[in-house]
Formats: sequence, C-alpha cells, structure tokens
Amino acid sequence: HEAIINFEKLQQDYTLTPRYLAYLGFAYYKEGNYEDAAKTLFPLLRDTTSQSTLTALSPKEQAIYLYACGESLFHIGNYTSSLDIHNKMLPLVSGCDKADVLFHIGMAYYLQGNYADAIPPLEEALSLYNTHTTACDDLHKARLNQIDKMLPGLRKVIIDN
Repeated sequence: HEAIINFEKLQQDYTLTPRYLAYLGFAYYKEGNYEDAAKTLFPLLRDTTSQSTLTALSPKEQAIYLYACGESLFHIGNYTSSLDIHNKMLPLVSGCDKADVLFHIGMAYYLQGNYADAIPPLEEALSLYNTHTTACDDLHKARLNQIDKMLPGLRKVIIDN
C-alpha cells in the first residue's frame, strides 16, 4: 500500500517510466485493486512494438507483469484482453506457472461460452499440473481437481451440440 501512495505522489509531479508504472500496476494487483492494475499495466503490455513497453526487461520480470495484468483483466471480466495477455505470457513460463496461464486461458474461453476453445488449454493445464504435482501447492491441486471434473462435462456439451 505504501508503494502505491509513493508512486501516486511521484506521478503527480513526474512522468513515470514504464518500469515504474509496471511497479505501480503490480502494487495495485497485490492490493486487489484489479481495475487500477489493469488500467495501469494493460497499455504497457498490449503493444509489444511500442517504445513504451516492457520488452527490454528479462522474460521472468515480463512474466510477472503479464500475470498481474492478465489476472486483473480476468477478475474484472475483460476476458478478451485477458486472453491476449495470457497468450503473450505462455512462452515465458513453465511448469505449474504455465499450467496456471493455460487454466486462465481455458476459463476465459469457458466464461465467454466458448466451450470448444476452452478444452485444449484446460487439457494441457491438467497434464502440466499432473506432471508437476510435487511442485504445485494446494491452489494448483484444487485447479487440477476442478479441471478434472469440468472436462467431461465440456466434452459432453460439445458432442451434444
């Protein structure tokens, strides 16, 4: 919270660099202020050709900001933009982190009613969660269980339609 206060004060008198804006956006995300996190991070991350993006940062640091942005967009119901950001993140992560990204891609499709497109990322997430079970925490295990229960129903809906 203190970081947000300090960055907002700085922003009143100075133009923050993309990295400092990303810090601010991440602080909003960590505080659960998804609206401001998305509003701050999305412009930095959606256009990777612009000079004002974070592409010069390490892939791991980019992934952190992409995750915060994608999750924030997901939480505020902007599934289309969330899909865009999560898809940009896929090549930057592995293991349970990649499974998390695929889970959110699948769930974004699902919540848009696009069940056919939800199945492949959920299947891949399930496979990754199963492969990396020992490295996954309780949240990952809950997602594994959720996907395992969802997929048969999604497949049935697709077959019945």
